[in-house]
Amino acid sequence: MKRKLSFLILLSLVAAQPAMAVTVDGDTIKQRKILVHRSLLNIYIAQRRQADAFKEFENMVALTPTDSKLRFEYGTHLGRAGKYGAAIEQYKKAANLDPTNADIWGAIGSTYLRMKNPEAALEYLKKAIQLGGTQYQKQYEDTYKYIEYMERKKQYDKKQAEYRKKLEQQRKSRQAEEDDNDDW
Repeated sequence: MKRKLSFLILLSLVAAQPAMAVTVDGDTIKQRKILVHRSLLNIYIAQRRQADAFKEFENMVALTPTDSKLRFEYGTHLGRAGKYGAAIEQYKKAANLDPTNADIWGAIGSTYLRMKNPEAALEYLKKAIQLGGTQYQKQYEDTYKYIEYMERKKQYDKKQAEYRKKLEQQRKSRQAEEDDNDDW
């Protein structure tokens, strides 16, 4: 009986107290939103729901526009989807936020290579190596060799075209001489 009476008194005291207001500040709400959107993003990526994942990336970027890691991750997913221009845009924003990250610069260079723009790639790969990204060294060297090869090939093709043009002029000149000789 004493136990019941104690419980009833406690219950009446709790009921008599005004409801305690739970206050949540703006930062807590923002962190919860980030957590929810990150969870959704991970689900969509795991389920290979690309369109939904890209929407969640946009939501995440809107919530944390200065997160270079998020922009890098977003750029990576865009690149894997073949959206190279948008990927480079995200990578460059990430590079502006974290200019000392060699992986970001290397990713820009690699994406330019996928876009078949080795001249632009070379610049970014060089920057990545300067920042300590030694894993980009071979890619840089191969790109440099490719550009040199293409330049030599371009020069060779130009010389070949000039040579063919000269031969054609000589042929026309001989043909004109033969035509003049035929008149006699």
